[in-house]
Amino acid sequence: MNSIKSSRKIRFDFPTLNMLKEDYLAKLATEMLYQILNLLNDDDKKNLSLSCKWLYRVSRKFCFGFVAPYWDPITIEGIEEKLLTLNYRSGVWIDCKFYLIVFSKDNPICWTLDLKKEHIVWSQAPVTLEMNLNSTFEPIRKFSATSVGNSIFIFGGENMETNKFTNAFYEFETKTYVMRILNSIRPPTARKNHSLNAIDKNRLVMFGGRCLTNEEEDSASQEMYDTQDLFFYEIKENTWTSYIDTSNLPFRRSSHSSIVVNNDLYLYGGKQINSISTSQVSRIHDDNDLYVYDFLRNNWHKYLAPPSNGMTLSTFLLPINWIATSGVNVGRRKRSAIFTMQDKIIIFGGYERDDWNFEKEGRPWEFMKLLEPEKRNWKHIKVKNLPKINCIAYIGEYKSETKGIFVIGKDREKKPVIGWIKDSIVDLN
Repeated sequence: MNSIKSSRKIRFDFPTLNMLKEDYLAKLATEMLYQILNLLNDDDKKNLSLSCKWLYRVSRKFCFGFVAPYWDPITIEGIEEKLLTLNYRSGVWIDCKFYLIVFSKDNPICWTLDLKKEHIVWSQAPVTLEMNLNSTFEPIRKFSATSVGNSIFIFGGENMETNKFTNAFYEFETKTYVMRILNSIRPPTARKNHSLNAIDKNRLVMFGGRCLTNEEEDSASQEMYDTQDLFFYEIKENTWTSYIDTSNLPFRRSSHSSIVVNNDLYLYGGKQINSISTSQVSRIHDDNDLYVYDFLRNNWHKYLAPPSNGMTLSTFLLPINWIATSGVNVGRRKRSAIFTMQDKIIIFGGYERDDWNFEKEGRPWEFMKLLEPEKRNWKHIKVKNLPKINCIAYIGEYKSETKGIFVIGKDREKKPVIGWIKDSIVDLN
């Protein structure tokens, strides 16, 4: 539903408010309340939320998905330090169960965490390799993984034995723990720190990553560069195709965040190399806009980050595929978490390029940033006691049965940071 700006401010006296709460509003279904709130502009929602505690909670839940989120750290038995040295895109969630393939020079091991169990512990099991005459097994790291049904697809990274970048491609079956090598048609060039997402039951999409100028040489002795490649993989045909249109492409990047929502790929942040040179130290990307690829229209557009001076950009001066937004500053980050909740795109954590200096409030790393695409507005909500997590390693989606978001990450000392983002107020009645 499109937002409708109200020309009048809402005023409630307490008798009227109590009557509405007890006789009308409190009896409405949550979905109906949310539709009413969606008709109000931000000022009206704020005025309504200040009327009483109950409406404050309802408004906060509608706007942010949480009323008063807080960080609940936990300790998980059986975790090993080496698990947290892996690429943040290595793990995959399937039905509240986390799968992490750890490669070695011998056979891989699959580590799992099952959030449905009362006592959450790390479990491990050996992986069976399915080989044929045309297959060559490569132990890899810094790869990217995604899931389709019960299958996990793994692409790219570094060869652990040779240190060369690779375009190794695997499919892992979670029901049988069998991994097979995919000798696909027209695979992308070798790369690491790229993104890989599932579009639907038959397609994957890959963007960006860091490549070498000469794939045959050792990665430590040659030049690297970031890409803006966009590839699609057809699972049934075992074929890769590249996106040819170069208009409105996101800037080159690696270690970025991505998610597929309905028919759109959202892309944010990452790292960049300005010139092809081993002496050039890569840094967090200058670009803090949010890019979107529309799979139905086959084109890119982007949401411009709000100007730091608080001004609103004029839509008349922007290209047709650029969308101005308002609200809070998003920042420039790498390896941040990106997920959805109640039709909002949420970004939090990661390593911020300016070390949060642009924020005026205390402990700015505690803020989750939320974009409402239809309203083109960024908001933020503070997660109380959230530690400074320079790298979000893995994140589980918000699940109704867990009433929270499960996070695995690392702090600045690269020590494990594990816990839940929970809501201190769950019952709105």
